[in-house]
Amino acid sequence: YAHTGGRRRHLEVPPRSGKRGQPDGIIPKGRPAKKWNVLGTRGDHRAKLKALLWQRREPIYVGHIRGHSGSAGPLAEGNAAADLYTRPQFVAAGLDSYDLALQLHRKFYINSQYLKHSTGCTKEQAVQIVTLCSSCAPLIPSPSLVVNPRGLMPNDIWQIDVTHVPSFGKLKYVHVSIDTYSGLIFASAHSGEKIKDVKSHCLQAFAFVNVPRQIKTDNEPAYTSKTFQQFCVYFDILHKAGIPYNSQGQKIVERTHFTKPT
Repeated sequence: YAHTGGRRRHLEVPPRSGKRGQPDGIIPKGRPAKKWNVLGTRGDHRAKLKALLWQRREPIYVGHIRGHSGSAGPLAEGNAAADLYTRPQFVAAGLDSYDLALQLHRKFYINSQYLKHSTGCTKEQAVQIVTLCSSCAPLIPSPSLVVNPRGLMPNDIWQIDVTHVPSFGKLKYVHVSIDTYSGLIFASAHSGEKIKDVKSHCLQAFAFVNVPRQIKTDNEPAYTSKTFQQFCVYFDILHKAGIPYNSQGQKIVERTHFTKPT
């Protein structure tokens, strides 16, 4: 149905319409639409709007108006007027950039990028404001698993690698394990890089710290061998190897190689 000229008319929906029950391009109950006076977002006005929406008997359509586009029409003009009335509240408040961003987010719940752009606060401050907001925090996307994921608790994700210390003589092959959450480093000197040396280092590390949930290594033959895979299965450890010919996957443990042994 559509209200045209004070009458209620039945319109047939096109067979290929994207919306069932609504003809394309028609806003139900659009006849009495008009500009409202300035309406804030205070609690009393919000309650009145909510009550009016719940008491309605006709269907409504919520449309999105693209702001700052210069489009013609009463809807675009009303949207521009709303933007005009809300902007001076914060510009004239005389607050510093952080307090201005905080007040702006509490009123409009805008994202960190716009907070930084509109108020001049730092990126860290804008992200902190959005993260600490109880309404926005559940909607923030989870961090993506990059090439160097860190653990969320101790003994969650380890990185293991081997470095050479010539001054150690025959025991120049130093196997290093690091907990990516706490930064705890365990190292042991061995006579080689074979699977027996890797297993010996892991057993010493397990006895000193604990058994991790996941181990991340490069693609050395000892780590990709079937024996090491069976070793990880025995201890119920998830083993992940790095990308072939890409050393960036072990960046956390490789930084520890610059730590001088004592």
